[in-house]
Amino acid sequence: MIQAEPGFLDGACDMHVHFAPDVVPRAMTAPALALSCRDAGMRAVLLKNHYAPTVLCARAVAEMVPGMRVFGGLVLNASVGGINPAAVEAALRMGAKEIWMPTVSAGPHQRRVRDGRLAPRVAVFDAAGQPAPGLEAVLEMIAHSDAILGTGHLAPQETLALVALARNAGVSKILVTHPEFDAIAMDLATQAALADQGAFFERCYHTLHGAAPGRTKAMADAIRYLGPESTVLASDAGQLGGASPAHALLRFCEELLRRGIAADQIAVMLKDNPAWLLGLVR
Repeated sequence: MIQAEPGFLDGACDMHVHFAPDVVPRAMTAPALALSCRDAGMRAVLLKNHYAPTVLCARAVAEMVPGMRVFGGLVLNASVGGINPAAVEAALRMGAKEIWMPTVSAGPHQRRVRDGRLAPRVAVFDAAGQPAPGLEAVLEMIAHSDAILGTGHLAPQETLALVALARNAGVSKILVTHPEFDAIAMDLATQAALADQGAFFERCYHTLHGAAPGRTKAMADAIRYLGPESTVLASDAGQLGGASPAHALLRFCEELLRRGIAADQIAVMLKDNPAWLLGLVR
């Protein structure tokens, strides 16, 4: 059995972690999560919550856990007003690193799982394919702040339209949220078209949880096809009963090593690419 060497996570950045308190039960509080990541040698984490901004929490935790970079962001679900330029401006001025399009309020997610009153649908484009009110202003703010645009749980064709609009607005950092997630199921041709526009792909360990055995191979094949330079490895950890972010990332790396992805390629996806997106390197 292939195992990652000691120190494999030194310098790793996890751009997708969940924490307590949350609307749903989570395994760890943000301080405990940050401490466990620092103890594993990791460099940074980006806190995510589907229902509330995480910037203030991230700043507090960063002061509590010296030596660990902790960042926050904002997901544009219904609980923050959907495509809400005022909320985005406030989050960015407080240091948000990533602004995600709707996740639990996105159409594909709504068709799969309904989250009740907290997450009614938020449309990014109208029936005619025109941007929702406020979307272009949001993209301009993201571009001006050099923040990351996360594509959320949009359908593949919506993501294509969003990325084209974002590029026109000057957004330089675009991260496609777990394209293998069941509600998204983005095909390789669409991923290739997005890669041609400079988008990165966030491939998450949690997406493999409970999935068919072939999904890990398909993910490795996608990395080989598109190249590690366009991929970010993340845990999407914090699920109740699941592995911690550090353990999830180690398992993820071992799965990819077993499928022929080289250790130096994993380092690019786990350390170099996320560090650039987070502004830790220029």
